[in-house]
Amino acid sequence: HAESQGHQRIGHQNQAILDDLGIKESGLDQIIQAAYHLLGLRTFFTVGEPECRAWTFHEGMKAPQCAGVIHSDFEKGFIRAEVYGYEDFMKYG
Repeated sequence: HAESQGHQRIGHQNQAILDDLGIKESGLDQIIQAAYHLLGLRTFFTVGEPECRAWTFHEGMKAPQCAGVIHSDFEKGFIRAEVYGYEDFMKYG
């Protein structure tokens, strides 16, 4: 927990420096986003107790295939997915 708070504090300090310089995102963030775009990668999130986790998938994959990214058995037994947009997640938690 303390380690996580330390990382958050450093992240906020770095963002403050970027803001002062008028830079919206770090060079590393820009490189990562460009690489994802060039490779046709996207991210989906799973949220539950006790964690929220990001998973990478290839653009064009269907929900059952994305479930298989987590575990192959999930793809085989896939029934449905509950999908929420980022805006809804932020609005309703």
